[in-house]
Amino acid sequence: MSYFDDKKDKDLSVPGHGQGMPGTDARRRSYELNEKYAGKDNTPSEDNKPHEDYSLSDDRRVKVLSLGTLVAKRFFRNRIAVTGLVILAFMFLFSFLGGLLSPYKEDQKFYRYDIQQKTYAGVIENTEFRYASADGQEFGSILQAQLVLAVQTNKDGFSYKNVNYTVTEEGSDFYSVSIRGGANIGIAYKDVVSSSTEGEKVPYALQFAALKAYTNDETAFTQGGRDYTLTEDGGVLQNGTEVAYISRYVVNAVMGDVFLTRDFKDQLIECIQSGSEDFVYTGADGEKHRPVMIHRVVLGSIERFIGVITEPFAGAFPLWLAPEQVRILPISDKFHDYAQDVCKQLDMEGLRVSVDTRSEKIGYKIREAQLHKIPYMLIIGEKEVESGTVSVRKRGEGDIGAVRIGEFVDSAKLDIAEKNIW
Repeated sequence: MSYFDDKKDKDLSVPGHGQGMPGTDARRRSYELNEKYAGKDNTPSEDNKPHEDYSLSDDRRVKVLSLGTLVAKRFFRNRIAVTGLVILAFMFLFSFLGGLLSPYKEDQKFYRYDIQQKTYAGVIENTEFRYASADGQEFGSILQAQLVLAVQTNKDGFSYKNVNYTVTEEGSDFYSVSIRGGANIGIAYKDVVSSSTEGEKVPYALQFAALKAYTNDETAFTQGGRDYTLTEDGGVLQNGTEVAYISRYVVNAVMGDVFLTRDFKDQLIECIQSGSEDFVYTGADGEKHRPVMIHRVVLGSIERFIGVITEPFAGAFPLWLAPEQVRILPISDKFHDYAQDVCKQLDMEGLRVSVDTRSEKIGYKIREAQLHKIPYMLIIGEKEVESGTVSVRKRGEGDIGAVRIGEFVDSAKLDIAEKNIW
């Protein structure tokens, strides 16, 4: 058996067979090597022992790993991956064992024994008309507005949709509306009749008769075949028992299911009239109690408030409520300085004012201000600059004419103070 030691026996001076080597030379080289080692004993021995690095039977050679083993080995060398695996395993176990480890049961209830909320009352002095419809009649907002207009203009009636209505002054700040020649359909009042019994409502007929007697300073009246008497403080008595009371103040509990007694309301009104913030009232136990008063204005959601107030005005807010009360419209750029001076004067007087300094035609500016429903437009041109005035246009009325700035300010501030609606 021949053994060829590649490291010792190969002749490096003679080119070996390689890529691109001609086939004839390669075969000749092979024959020469065979003849050279044909008669030698190539059995492994101490002298011709094969090199360890080339032994195919070496147990220490590198073993090839399977794909799964290689992936697992690389995975566990990654600390982040191992941490994520531990967290997932913990979550998986807790989803099954959490219910067993928790001290609470699914049907267990929790209670709080401290006070979560307190009940307070809201008080308002009624300075505007309130309305009530007769039984079986319709007395909507349009008819109510027509009634107020008739009262303000001292008229005894009005017409709406070819129907004539009669307005009757029944007493001080108390009016009734009837179809001309027909039945009463509603009333307008400022003194409010409230029931003295929780959960009961004062009937329309009793409300009408009580207000008529009260606003005419009468002490007794009859309604539905029953006799009633009026006390000086507005109590409505039937056979000596108070069934209702009349007051210009409206007192309501914040919580809808709370009933405020007459005594509580009277004490509260007396406290407000005296300017005090401390008062007592008689509770259901007959003892005197002292509640705490909180003065506040509650609008609820501001978005809802804006929506509610915008709808009836259709965006045409009165002067005192309009976000932009006055818009100054200079005819050309050369009047901007005067317009800015006027703007500063109005701003110092507390008016909400702006100046339209765009290079647009005055007709376009006026039209845009009308679309924005601005209450007042002040036109400034050469005549206004020379005379120190402003030309006023009022929403809904048009051109009013030239007035001095001071006169316009006084008129606007009076309009705001009186809360006029136009």
